[in-house]
Amino acid sequence: MKWHLSREQELPLWVADMDFKVPPTVVSGLQKRVAGAFYPYTYAWPSIREAFASWCKTNQKWDPLQGDFLLAPGLLTALMAALQAYTAVGEGVIVQAPVYGPFFSIPKRLGRTLMVNQLLASETQAHGQFSYQIDFEDFEKHCRAGAKAFVLCSPHNPVGRVWTQSELQTLGELCRRYKLWLIVDEIHADMIAEGQQFVASAHMLAEGLFDAQRTLVLQAPSKTFNIPGIGCGLAWSLAMEPVRELRACLSDLSMGSINILAMNACENAYLNGQAWFDEVKQVVDQNANMLSAHQLEAWPNLRIAHREGSFLTWIDCKRQMEKVGMEDEQWNRHIREKAKVFLSPGTYFGIGGEGHVRLNLGCTEANLLQALARLDRVFS
Repeated sequence: MKWHLSREQELPLWVADMDFKVPPTVVSGLQKRVAGAFYPYTYAWPSIREAFASWCKTNQKWDPLQGDFLLAPGLLTALMAALQAYTAVGEGVIVQAPVYGPFFSIPKRLGRTLMVNQLLASETQAHGQFSYQIDFEDFEKHCRAGAKAFVLCSPHNPVGRVWTQSELQTLGELCRRYKLWLIVDEIHADMIAEGQQFVASAHMLAEGLFDAQRTLVLQAPSKTFNIPGIGCGLAWSLAMEPVRELRACLSDLSMGSINILAMNACENAYLNGQAWFDEVKQVVDQNANMLSAHQLEAWPNLRIAHREGSFLTWIDCKRQMEKVGMEDEQWNRHIREKAKVFLSPGTYFGIGGEGHVRLNLGCTEANLLQALARLDRVFS
């Protein structure tokens, strides 16, 4: 999709998948499974959970073998089913904007009341970077107004924050106090920038800082191993009831069965994808450093959000847009037509996304260098 929806001679650095071939173990596993010529109804065999647990113990410092676990046809499918299972039509769902577009569309489609807790951008101009903080006072206002669920993006897409334990603890306390369901999207949990520490929701649950009876954690191999087209999501809770309710809802929606090839790819990636992932992460970190250095040297009117997690970068273009006298729609068209680079428009990410673009660092060094040279035409 990323390449096919791009125009001729246009470099696509928008949708969040990477330009790297998947781990060889995924390819060989699928080839073997297909050659078996037997594709029955199936269920999530225990070895998948064991493979996921092995990965999480090594890379995220928690153990999914505790609590309850299920597979879904995708993370967004699990999110949609969770909101349907845990909330009723008209009840409030809190999201933190700017954020991944489906966080807005899914609650609305389900008839829930969307409550936006806008993240606060810092004013610092240090080294051409800025960051975001949580407006806890506004968050609590939504809680008091009757919110029933909160969808947390951790690490956050698109602003790149990896939330600290202190921030997560405050959110957990508010959710417990007001009896909110906490649904945590941790799809970018593995791609953490050098020097940052990801705090897994499982850690918060183990410490009693999240309410186990009202917390669901969602992950997927799609971002980590570049297999978003495979379709496989993982849902986990420390208590049994959240997963039981989710499993029943998925079954009612005829979404309880997982594609056998997706399960095969998921298991092989978690079991044998470590070396591949380590190499890809190194490339992403190098690309992030290259982008930051180039911005400081060539793009004085732009600010880049300090990247703590994900392979995505959030760029504040407002000063440059003001300089050239353009609004969002015209600005994004200008980037594509003059620079021939396709970036994600900030408006896709809702309130607070105006005047921003998102750039995908999951590409080759050569493609990033070419993109930077082209973007100089509009950013310098």
